[in-house]
Amino acid sequence: MFIFIFEDAWENLEKRVRESRVRERNDRRLTMLQDTHTIRHYQHITDALNQQWDRGYRTEELRLYLDGYLAALRHSKAIEPYRVHRLEEEATRYLYDYSNFATPHPELDLDYN
Repeated sequence: MFIFIFEDAWENLEKRVRESRVRERNDRRLTMLQDTHTIRHYQHITDALNQQWDRGYRTEELRLYLDGYLAALRHSKAIEPYRVHRLEEEATRYLYDYSNFATPHPELDLDYN
């Protein structure tokens, strides 16, 4: 009798773990930007951030630009507020990932024989 109760409890635990993994996977899929207007704004923001970085602006100024852009989106109500929030999260993640602004430096060939 005890073994059957233990097996049922174990099966329920396995089922809950599987369900939670599926939920986590679905949540990760939903974190991507999916609306075409939001994606266009994201592309515009990231292009502008790279252009400004090339002009010599650094993280503080780029953050101010991003805040102003997002404030204008919220004020104009061009896209829904929850999409603006997702856009802000993704753009902030892009801004603070320094690999997006790294410029490749060519290797010097010092062997002139």
